[in-house]
Amino acid sequence: PGWKLFAALLPSSAERQPAQDVRVVQTLQGHGDPLTPKRDVRHYAYFPTEEASRRFAAYVGQQGFSVEARTGPGELPFCIIASRDDSVTLDAITPITTSLCRQAELCGGDYDGWEAALVKPRGLLSRLLGRRG
Repeated sequence: PGWKLFAALLPSSAERQPAQDVRVVQTLQGHGDPLTPKRDVRHYAYFPTEEASRRFAAYVGQQGFSVEARTGPGELPFCIIASRDDSVTLDAITPITTSLCRQAELCGGDYDGWEAALVKPRGLLSRLLGRRG
């Protein structure tokens, strides 16, 4: 029971999410991704009940996301994958992930992060020849 006092002092999932965003963005940058081109970004959230997952799906649908429902693991068996084309700069992605994280929590679920395809900048020769590089 005494640990509950300390648990209350820990940051919430929504408060921890920006640090997760930094890790993903740094990984993309480390591979030469310019971050600004919009691309398919997929967000994952898990819920204990189908009703909770439907509430979250309705919210993300109103935000312009495509929604896919899947079976999740263990205690959170309902997964929602929300996809939308977005830039992945920190200024662009962090408000999105923070909002999704808070909404997942309001629906009784857990936001589990995002993924996006790596975009490689095209070299000068490729741009001149009109080829992907």
